[in-house]
Amino acid sequence: MATSKPRALVLGHSFVRRIGEFIDSSRAEDRYSRDFNLSNVCDVEICGVGGRTVDRMIKLDLEKIKSTAPPPPECGGFGVGVK
Repeated sequence: MATSKPRALVLGHSFVRRIGEFIDSSRAEDRYSRDFNLSNVCDVEICGVGGRTVDRMIKLDLEKIKSTAPPPPECGGFGVGVK
């Protein structure tokens, strides 16, 4: 069975959102990348929303967190899973 690359979620409030916007608006020759140039190591996703508290993030963004969580070891992954 092929092992998938680890997944990383950069999760946070407006600061994280602004990092993503900065990367998206940079020029190609600046060599900024949404995967922080880690594509050979892991898959990276950026999720930043201004004004989020932990409670609001759980209520509004839990599906995003779950979709990025690694599969549990019994499914061939390396994570503990998110319920």
